[in-house]
Amino acid sequence: MCYTAVVFKDEEQVEIFLRGNFVVMDDCPATGLDIEIEKIDGTACKNTRYTVKPIQDTGCDPGSRDEFNITHLNPLDGTAKEVTVYLDDSPPSITCGFNHAPHVKRNNSVSTDGKTLYHRLGDSVGSHLKLHNAEFFFTINVSTHGSARLH
Repeated sequence: MCYTAVVFKDEEQVEIFLRGNFVVMDDCPATGLDIEIEKIDGTACKNTRYTVKPIQDTGCDPGSRDEFNITHLNPLDGTAKEVTVYLDDSPPSITCGFNHAPHVKRNNSVSTDGKTLYHRLGDSVGSHLKLHNAEFFFTINVSTHGSARLH
């Protein structure tokens, strides 16, 4: 099963989705029905894979024997299914600044915490400010299985 129509932000969202869309049923009236959800290591982004397995807690002690000397199994495992989802748990990162060497005197600066950019308009022609290249840049890095970059 493959479900990549929605991008999940974290594993908790994936688990809520899978629990809401997989129903565990038994042919006999039963209690202790649940599903076990496990992420398959080494999978990411559009190809994040999970194993969903129905289980039943029978209430018996594992390995105990009944009056017919039959060993009890607990939990009882159903047939597992593999599900592929789109999990992107790495938010994009943004960097920005000005394209000039630090020793070159410009009307541009960055605050000491690196969070605020300043561009001072100093040149003017008559009563109008003179336009010039502020040399501003920004880069957005989006983490995917490879990596995408917008500059």
